[in-house]
Amino acid sequence: MLSVKNRFIAFVIIAVVHLTGQLVSNEWIIWMTRPLLMPSLLWWFLSQISKPFSFAHKRMIAALLLASAGDIFALLAKFNDWFFFADILCYLFMQLMYVLIFLSIVRFQDVSKVYISIAILIFIVYGIIFLNYLLPHSGWLTLPILIYASAVTLTIISSAITITYFPRPLFIMLMAGTIIYLISDTIIATNKFITPVYLSGFWGLLAYIVAQALITKVISKYKNETDNREN
Repeated sequence: MLSVKNRFIAFVIIAVVHLTGQLVSNEWIIWMTRPLLMPSLLWWFLSQISKPFSFAHKRMIAALLLASAGDIFALLAKFNDWFFFADILCYLFMQLMYVLIFLSIVRFQDVSKVYISIAILIFIVYGIIFLNYLLPHSGWLTLPILIYASAVTLTIISSAITITYFPRPLFIMLMAGTIIYLISDTIIATNKFITPVYLSGFWGLLAYIVAQALITKVISKYKNETDNREN
């Protein structure tokens, strides 16, 4: 049985091998390692939490399982747009898991309304600007992409308003994770629908892996003894 440290090392090794495959465009390496990324991160996450699982921990487990499914559909997406649709659907529900986690943590009464308004404005403006360029090129996937983009925006906004719960280092880590995830989606969507991005697979997956690792790390530190909610 691997130690906690070695479980994380295993995740890092798989990530490095996968990114190497992306960098050298080796399809065999990419196909062998991408389905292992999120399961290995989940394996590490489970070693960090104890039973009974909190509401947030259960949703994090669901998010990583959905991400695992999304990664498989992402590999298949090059063959048919329906796989890309399934890919979007998995990541959409993953984002909704994140939103549920963050909203369960938020202490609304402690968060400045001005701060919330600014956070909402910044990320909605970014979403509108990017979608203005993306949607004219997305064809029949316009509606799914619009819904997914809305979920990503909501994820970042809800993570931003956890500012009064987490210690500053963890909050910064969480915000970095959700924003880097947005960068990953931006790279991948730009490459697929607008214009080719140099080494898009490498940069997109690097951002995706770092984002998921940061978010998972923060939620692994979450403890709320009063959280007795059920599924």
